[in-house]
Amino acid sequence: RLACYDAVMRARAKAGELPPSSEDSAGRPAAVPSAPLPSVPAGAPQTAGASRDSFGLPAPTPREEAREYVLKAMRRSPTGAAILTMNDGAVWRQIDDKNLPRLRPGSRVRVKRGLMGSYILVVDRWSVRARRIR
Repeated sequence: RLACYDAVMRARAKAGELPPSSEDSAGRPAAVPSAPLPSVPAGAPQTAGASRDSFGLPAPTPREEAREYVLKAMRRSPTGAAILTMNDGAVWRQIDDKNLPRLRPGSRVRVKRGLMGSYILVVDRWSVRARRIR
């Protein structure tokens, strides 16, 4: 099967459909001149492993660790999840099943990043997972 493929590829190369191959006339791979590999400058970051792991992902952006808000209003959804409206108009919906007590307007709310795209809202001694809906 490989000999058949090689014959077809040689015929296509002779017809001008393919660039010349790297084989000599006897069908053996041609000797490739060995050139020294360019050296990496001493100050260049070594990212071979990191680039392989993050290939195709968007470039990392600097992220804020946490943001502070002041609670404007709190209400409950029909399912019992807390919906918190902040003083700047941001609206956050609770996504875990913790029982968050009624919070008073004016309370300080600290929002920090959680895992898997969620956020953690910390109010006094309470913390809940939430997602921003507005």
